[in-house]
Amino acid sequence: MANSDIIYVGKSLATLLEDVPSTINYDDEGVVGATLNYTVDWVAAPALVAVLLYHPDFTFLRREDATIERMEAGWAKVSVTFKGIDPNTEDGPTYSMRGSTGSEPIETHPDFATFAGKWWDATTWNAENGAEFVKKGQPDQGKFLGFRLGEDAEGEGGAPAFNRKAGLRSYLEGGLLFRETELLAKEKAGQAQRANMALLGYIDEPPEVESFVDLEEDRTWLLITCSIEEVGDGLKVTREWRCSGRNGWDPDLYSPSDS
Repeated sequence: MANSDIIYVGKSLATLLEDVPSTINYDDEGVVGATLNYTVDWVAAPALVAVLLYHPDFTFLRREDATIERMEAGWAKVSVTFKGIDPNTEDGPTYSMRGSTGSEPIETHPDFATFAGKWWDATTWNAENGAEFVKKGQPDQGKFLGFRLGEDAEGEGGAPAFNRKAGLRSYLEGGLLFRETELLAKEKAGQAQRANMALLGYIDEPPEVESFVDLEEDRTWLLITCSIEEVGDGLKVTREWRCSGRNGWDPDLYSPSDS
């Protein structure tokens, strides 16, 4: 045990012994955590927790939780954890990227005309795959009707051959998710965060994304999530963007309204 001190519990005095094991931890994003351990009179333990709303040495750390464990002879072991954001840190936002797959309409596949055919030329429709379109000059001309079963080609024993594309309407295409995490200490946390939410659901170019990937010209980014989490008296702001398919996000659907 290290230091001995006195605390008030109501109008009474109680002995407080601060135990040596005390830790401070900085994670890879810059969030700071700390733990203090005390030995105190059992009846004084709740009052101690109530007093320790902030770390006694580092006031940017706010109490996150506390545990009181009763021991022999009327003593209690108190463990208090704190969390916060160091206002002196100069680290900027952190970025990360991960790959994913998403479902895309089969008509958008770059080789669609090769394995299905050109809608305006019925002679190119792939008979083996059973591709069908609404013919030119008819209502809904060019609409892809799908791939039929392979009834025109025979398999074993004279049965229709299996068509692996029968019923196919979409395919999985590789995509990217880009994430930004920013920590704001108490002095900055009071600033309005509406700007982080303003483009949610709209086309938006992520900051610093060029240092991670060089995209095809027509691909664009869509801001899909924005979360704001309290960390002590500060904030942790996380934003995530999804990369589009080959044709980009439709600006008619995903551009901010002028009104």
